[in-house]
Amino acid sequence: MVPGWGMHSGMWGGFARTLARHFTLVHWDLPGHGLAPSPRSWDPVEWLGEPAGGAFWLGWSLGGQLLTALAARRPERVRGLVLLAANPRFVAAADWPGMDPPLFDAFRRQLREDPPATLRRFLALITQGAPRPVAREARRLWRSAPSPAPADLSRGLDLLGRLDLRSRLGEICCPVLIVGGEGDVLVPPAALRRSAALFPEARFVLVRAGGHVPFLVEPDGLADRIRTALL
Repeated sequence: MVPGWGMHSGMWGGFARTLARHFTLVHWDLPGHGLAPSPRSWDPVEWLGEPAGGAFWLGWSLGGQLLTALAARRPERVRGLVLLAANPRFVAAADWPGMDPPLFDAFRRQLREDPPATLRRFLALITQGAPRPVAREARRLWRSAPSPAPADLSRGLDLLGRLDLRSRLGEICCPVLIVGGEGDVLVPPAALRRSAALFPEARFVLVRAGGHVPFLVEPDGLADRIRTALL
């Protein structure tokens, strides 16, 4: 399980406890996030290790993008893929929905000027569209680990800005479950539906009022869908 930019493994909350009934969980934080060290490389082939015989991988947002790259480059290491609110191209293009480029650039500038304020703003964005109790729970979980260093946040944001994996999706032949949240202002469900059509074998699930944190809105139901899709 790999969380998204600015987040950490503690964000999974009760969703991880439910998944643990069906899977043996291994938590990976992004480099410099949570309790993970800051390595020389963000290359997923280098820092995600070598699970024996491959594994099922679950990634949220940037974590899902990096796992998509891993599945395309090292298919023998990926038995199945669950992508939570993970757009293969995060920033919008003329032919692809995503985050507005000027807004992304403004976000990048704010990170240079005031990293704590940028993280607080990002937390508000990921919970937008989710019920208020879920937003409160997300803020509580987020405070359970230290904030990443500005340099690691900047490197992760650079990846979000330049990764475009759309051309690689057709190479990924393992089962793929794509999960989106209704009302997500960062990763539009329309982008995820289009992504699902580019994979050879993918299903799309939309969580009502899920925002960018669908796993906190429907932890039990989503865990059951993942079990059914992968096992």
